[in-house]
Parts: sequence; C-alpha cells; structure tokens
Amino acid sequence: MKFSTSLGLFTASLIASNFATAAVAKPDQISPQVTITYSDKLETEFRENYGIRERATIDEAIRSEIAQQADGTIARVEVNVIDVTPNRPTFEQLGARPGLSYESFSRGGAVLSGKSFDASGNLLRETNYQYTTMDIFNAQHSWVWQDAEYAIYGFTRRLTRN
Repeated sequence: MKFSTSLGLFTASLIASNFATAAVAKPDQISPQVTITYSDKLETEFRENYGIRERATIDEAIRSEIAQQADGTIARVEVNVIDVTPNRPTFEQLGARPGLSYESFSRGGAVLSGKSFDASGNLLRETNYQYTTMDIFNAQHSWVWQDAEYAIYGFTRRLTRN
C-alpha cells in the first residue's frame, strides 16, 4: 500500500514537472540554429572511451538548454565543446571493462566556448565556460552526465542572456 502511494506521488510529480517544462517553453519563438563542434581530443575520447552515443546526449543537452533560454534576438549559436567528464562510467566503458561498476563515481564537468549571433549576423555574445564539481560528495547521487549538464546550463545562461 505504501509503495503504490509513493509511486503515485512520484508519477504525479513527473507529470507536473512535464507541464511546468512545457509552460516555460516559448512556442511562438523560433529556436536559434545551433552548430556544435568538438575538440579533436574529445572526438577521440568519444570514439575510444565514452562511446559515440554519449555525444548525442551532450548534443541534446546543449540544444535543449539553448532552446529554453534563448531570447528572441538570437538567430544562430556556435558551440565548441572542448572537454566533458562524466560522473559515472558510460555504457561503452561498462561494456569494455567488466570489473567496472555503475556505482563508481567521480567529479565531472565540462569546458565550453561559444558565440551567439542575431539575424543580421552580428555577434551578440561570446563566452568561455568551465565547470568541474568541487568535491566528490554529491557525485554519488549523480547520473552519468550530471555535472556536464550543470556546466551546459551555466554556459548557455551566459551565452543567451544580455
């Protein structure tokens, strides 16, 4: 009985958060065109260590944050992902190293740079951003890209705000 009540409350909170997210989105505003590039070192890291599918996760996090935070003046955004570090082993890492556990955790983060432009091609803002969690304490409660997402959030706030 207690389990079903907790599950019901959890489900209700998920539904409410989805509605809250939909309310934040700006349906009448066109999302800026986003170009994402990765450093050569990071491209190699995705290919040889993290796994190619993890790159899509980072891409989606960047595109989603820019779409949510961009004001109507931004037409185009260029992002360069210089480095990302996961908090937990990626799917590829777990498959490649049988002794590695998903319960392993570490400090994560990201290093990004970018530019935003208006419809005329004028540079609006240019920023560099780096974030690595200060200590390992909260990493035990994180998912694979928790700190990288936090860095992406901080980066896009700087890039999209006046």
